[in-house]
Amino acid sequence: MYFPWLLSLSVGFLSLSQEILWVRLGSFTYGGLPQIFSFVLACYLIGIAVGAHFGKQLCAKSSNLHLAGGATLLLAGMFDMLIPVLAPLILQKHLSSLPLVALALISTAAIKSVLFPIAHHLGTLNAGSKVGSSVSWVYFGNVLGSTLGPIVTGFYLLDHFTTESCFMIIGVCSLGLAIIMVAKSGHTSATIAVIAASVFECLILTPWHAPSAIESIASGQTDTNHVVHLIQNKHGILHTVSTPNGGDVTYGGNIYDGRISVDMSVNSNKLDRAYVLAASHPSPRKVLVIGMSTGAWTRVALGFPDVADVDVVEINPGYVDLIKSYPAVSPLLADPRVHIHIDDARRWLKRHPDKKYDLIIQNTTYHWRANVANVLSYQYFKEVQQHMLPGAIMAINTTSSMDVVHTVNTAFPFAFSYLNFVYGSDHDIRVSPETASSRLQKCRIGDAPAFLPSHFEANGIAYNVAHNGPVPAKMLLDKPSDTAPGIITDHNVLTEYRNGLFYQVE
Repeated sequence: MYFPWLLSLSVGFLSLSQEILWVRLGSFTYGGLPQIFSFVLACYLIGIAVGAHFGKQLCAKSSNLHLAGGATLLLAGMFDMLIPVLAPLILQKHLSSLPLVALALISTAAIKSVLFPIAHHLGTLNAGSKVGSSVSWVYFGNVLGSTLGPIVTGFYLLDHFTTESCFMIIGVCSLGLAIIMVAKSGHTSATIAVIAASVFECLILTPWHAPSAIESIASGQTDTNHVVHLIQNKHGILHTVSTPNGGDVTYGGNIYDGRISVDMSVNSNKLDRAYVLAASHPSPRKVLVIGMSTGAWTRVALGFPDVADVDVVEINPGYVDLIKSYPAVSPLLADPRVHIHIDDARRWLKRHPDKKYDLIIQNTTYHWRANVANVLSYQYFKEVQQHMLPGAIMAINTTSSMDVVHTVNTAFPFAFSYLNFVYGSDHDIRVSPETASSRLQKCRIGDAPAFLPSHFEANGIAYNVAHNGPVPAKMLLDKPSDTAPGIITDHNVLTEYRNGLFYQVE
């Protein structure tokens, strides 16, 4: 009874662990589309059904289930190790690749699911009159393993190993279980053959993991020399790509996340959207940055006159390691005014009800990505307002979503827009061009002025900030539109499921 229970637990653990890894691969490839999780889950459920069917046939026809199960696990281990090799070939950033991805997912789930009926059959062979008890224990083992798999893999393995290495670990465990199972069959020659095959698979397939699957998917080809930095942890995957000018481009979860540049002569980051805050607020002292990313916006905020304290809430600690590699932004890590908190933004705000700010900067990722509604909903903006001092301003990247504009315009007494940003406040934030220009002239990056004299001339960056924005957000909302904008709430997660599929497909 003990071995069938352990077999069921192990198969559940390995299968669900691998599902977590597939979700990561799929989410990375398709930039965090919320539909990816349900797609992977659906394919896995189909695979489980297919595997159970073949497992039933094996139980009816095989004279030695230990040997048959061991052979199946040997195949599963080989497939586990091949996934990082095959993934860049089948995972493409367009929907035409989904049928092939679905086939790989179904096959992955099906191979291991063959073992579930076998575990039940082995458990009932010696159960005698306690067949019901045997079935219950095997089910319990499978549920326990299926629960532990995502927890151990999602919270521990992915925080200490790369995605590719995790597939290798799952594969090695499958091979180890295959050896144990064949050994219980009583066939010495078969056991030796499985051990030899397992060692051969490990030796042959391991070298194929360079370059990494993640780098290959990120670049869309096998040549990944232009990927400068790659960081993987349980929070996600970050990488940067070198460019001729304008700073390296940063990607969070394989989606554009800004450039590592604070040079306003180039303005590759469109940082004039941040300087609207410096032009609009007379004397900001306390600043909150929600989502540090590569730190360009935080570095800019430190150069606003009178800023004395900056809290930064960032969910992925990998960005801190990334910032260390770039002199343009790394000084913020040594600035005594900066306090970096690795946490979820909403959780952090709720845990610090007494924190109040003059400026809140949120350079939000694309509005169609999974979970982004957590920091774009009406309820969230109402929570943020509890942390704003009188006269404070919040800046939000709408990523061109009119739903975000409408939500901010509804949540705040006053809302204004500049490019694709909206600014919420308790007052009209517009000032005269002369006042705005005077404030912008005091802004600095380190010891140097943020703007050159030419930037204040007609059509210069500082001139445009002072003379051409912000404007009431209602002006955008009054323009004709094919789709009426809605209010994003915690319950409708409007932008994620209305727009995601269409915005991501290229």
